[in-house]
Amino acid sequence: MELNLIFETKSISKKVKRRLFKIYSLIIAFLKKTIITINVFLRRYIAIRRINHILGNLNNESLVKLNLGCGTDYKIGWINIDNNNDRNISKIDLKWDLRYKLPFEDNSVDLIFNEHFLEHLTIEEGLKALSDFKRVLKINGVLRIAMPDLKATIEEYLDPDWKQRAWLKKFGLDFVQTRAELININFRSWGHKHLYDQEELERRLIEVGYREIRFCELRQSNILELANLETRNESILIAEAVK
Repeated sequence: MELNLIFETKSISKKVKRRLFKIYSLIIAFLKKTIITINVFLRRYIAIRRINHILGNLNNESLVKLNLGCGTDYKIGWINIDNNNDRNISKIDLKWDLRYKLPFEDNSVDLIFNEHFLEHLTIEEGLKALSDFKRVLKINGVLRIAMPDLKATIEEYLDPDWKQRAWLKKFGLDFVQTRAELININFRSWGHKHLYDQEELERRLIEVGYREIRFCELRQSNILELANLETRNESILIAEAVK
């Protein structure tokens, strides 16, 4: 109120008013940024304490395994992490927005798994996340990614019998009338932001520095701990990337 009175005072020139308003705006912007920074620091501090507690309860011989973007798929023996935006997760180890740096030290994690996660990020967010996953992985640590396949999406669009796909009924999409509607749902629904095929996923993994990439069948892996992890038959595109 006092600030408004200053701005409305006729004895103050318009030039002075503009300067005062600019100073006021800068102060407000600084305070907002400071509050956000403090909030991020506190959240990270709490997360680190939580992670240290979890790691402290592991046996020295236990692998450190992260189930990222876990949703309601709580895996025993894994550290299950999700931002829980839908507030539908009853059990979770750490609430964390995976667009931000993970609260783990460099080279501290053995295995990372995520299913139907990466396609919910923009390409810039995805590259940043993949790079951070690589940061926390130990040398020879492995990231396993399971997701829908853009190639399969295109094949469905071209399939004359597309309406017979079982997943349409499974996800309540019986109302879809045209292939154009179907392909737009695949691209835009469920928070999808960037769909991958094998070529695109391999390209992005190479970009951030993974040295070995292998593509796998559903629930199949040469690494015992990475087998039988997928919960969705729609996880058609599956890759394992080695740091």
